[in-house]
Amino acid sequence: MSPLSIRGEGLIIQTNIAMSYRFNATLANIFLCLCVLTLSGCAKVPATPPLASQHIALDGAQNFRDLGGYATTDGRHIKAGLLFRSNSLAKVSDADLVELQALKLRTDFDFRTQSETDVAPDRLPSGVHRIALPMGDDFNIAAMQKQILVGDLSMIDMSKSYGAMAINDSDKFRIWFANLLQPKTLPAVFHCTGGKDRT
Repeated sequence: MSPLSIRGEGLIIQTNIAMSYRFNATLANIFLCLCVLTLSGCAKVPATPPLASQHIALDGAQNFRDLGGYATTDGRHIKAGLLFRSNSLAKVSDADLVELQALKLRTDFDFRTQSETDVAPDRLPSGVHRIALPMGDDFNIAAMQKQILVGDLSMIDMSKSYGAMAINDSDKFRIWFANLLQPKTLPAVFHCTGGKDRT
């Protein structure tokens, strides 16, 4: 089976560990829209220097990155300055806000759960529209971090949660992708708490 194949009942994604996930036809259409968005943002000339420069140094968000600059299979590069991925924006400094303002961000897609945002709301430049799209179970992040620090990983099973998120939160992915297709949405940032699992 090829990595991606469309069938009448939906989209099959075959992963490199021989697992497959079945998505409904609507999610398949959204996935294809994201591919179109990605390709339409390509430029003939590399939009950024090597990938190390995609990191944007912020005092309060250490994982803020420009997704532009990645090479496509036909030798072009994803356009820079349109889509950013980050960890939580709750601790950004005043200097960080100036930096974020310079990026001309329009939209903040927040994938954190309600319990996470209650204790650590985003700090955003004025004019940035925040869209809450909580992904995954509403869990106590502080309790989970304490367990990890003492070496207890019993409550973490990422092998199941990634696949479950793609299915259980498909309505939120649909909203996210539909928004990304709107020019007025960009530039945009999407993030969770760590900027590594849900993003």
